[in-house]
Amino acid sequence: MDALWKIVDKNRMDAARMPGLAGRYLRDVIGRHCFWPNRSPCDTYVRMDRVRNRYSFLTLRFLSSPRHPIGVVADRPYIVGPITYLRHMDDYARLAFGCGHVRFVRRVPDDPSGLTLIHDGSNPRLTDRPWRRIVTLDYDISRTPPRDEAWAIMPYSMHPLTYAGNHDRRLGALRPEQRTIRLFFAGNADRKAYTSADSMRAICKRFDMMNRVEVIDALQGLPKQSLWRLTDETELAEALSGGCGNRCVLAFSGECRVPHSRWLETLARCDVFLAPPGVFMPICHNIIEAMAVGCIPLTNYADWFFPPLTDRVNCLRFRDESELLDRVREVLAFEANEIALIRRSVIEYYEQHLAPETFLERLRANPADRLRLFVNAERRQILERVHPGSVIVAGRFDEGPGESDNRQVGDAMRLHALSPSTTQ
Repeated sequence: MDALWKIVDKNRMDAARMPGLAGRYLRDVIGRHCFWPNRSPCDTYVRMDRVRNRYSFLTLRFLSSPRHPIGVVADRPYIVGPITYLRHMDDYARLAFGCGHVRFVRRVPDDPSGLTLIHDGSNPRLTDRPWRRIVTLDYDISRTPPRDEAWAIMPYSMHPLTYAGNHDRRLGALRPEQRTIRLFFAGNADRKAYTSADSMRAICKRFDMMNRVEVIDALQGLPKQSLWRLTDETELAEALSGGCGNRCVLAFSGECRVPHSRWLETLARCDVFLAPPGVFMPICHNIIEAMAVGCIPLTNYADWFFPPLTDRVNCLRFRDESELLDRVREVLAFEANEIALIRRSVIEYYEQHLAPETFLERLRANPADRLRLFVNAERRQILERVHPGSVIVAGRFDEGPGESDNRQVGDAMRLHALSPSTTQ
């Protein structure tokens, strides 16, 4: 312990946070994975060193389950050293060490001929062995779909804390909740944050997409009696109790923040969730969380889903300010049976295409012995290069000069999403 604190002091870490982090390191890394490792067999091993943020945890979460634990290959003498843990991993990446179905191992079995390797190219020597199957992680979601190899794409996810806290286990109980808010938005609307990222500016220009600030500003075109901007948690409680009337309810983080522990249950009380783009790219954790509890997304990036969301089937789409305002008016005038019909399709889409367990079963069922798995790790330089033919954009493309090839790519991507065993 003294040695660990010397490292902490030397690297000038925040003294207020270190007791908790040091304790977690000793418990989750040294204790669980070094002193008392789980040595039960795995049929899949992962080597992933190129990402050390929330997406490393999320990738491991989508590649494993209690039924299908995985072994994460790490080097000696530590599974991860204290400096790496404290300085080079964010808090979300550290969650992987507490995951019950993720096991950290120092070497793979001598005979891997019946096993699967999932790797990001960080240790080429591993691929020289006779694996039954090799899955290559590819973070370049800007490239066009490969035509000479089998491929798949990992769906975007809920927030890491939702999985780490097992909140996703409550989805079945939350979906039947009585809905008391017709249209809801909650989250950050900081003008600088949502207009300054080079990647999002490039995407907005290339796809003619409104950013979050523009979407929020457009709502000001609604009659005042159709909007309720919450000022505190008391007003949120009033809205959730049924006192909001037929209005669009806005909860900005600086004025009325919804605690993460109550986020899913809050969404479960809403019919429709306004899902504008994020900081660095369009898709956000909140749209996945909304769909998970049956809250219909009102969004301008439906084509970034895989397969793309369908208007009036499992989402409500808009493109510009005029369409947004028209859609809001429609939502506020919807009959209950219209909402219920779309809600069922939203839940069905989540279960078929976004749930981690469904994705894992489809991945394991894919018969290809070599597979490229694209992962959206929110790398800004990659996001700046995304174009209508990129693997991440799975929607139908407008037919225009030179656009027919893009449309064919989109059709092929939808086919690949529906039938993981299909190869091009």
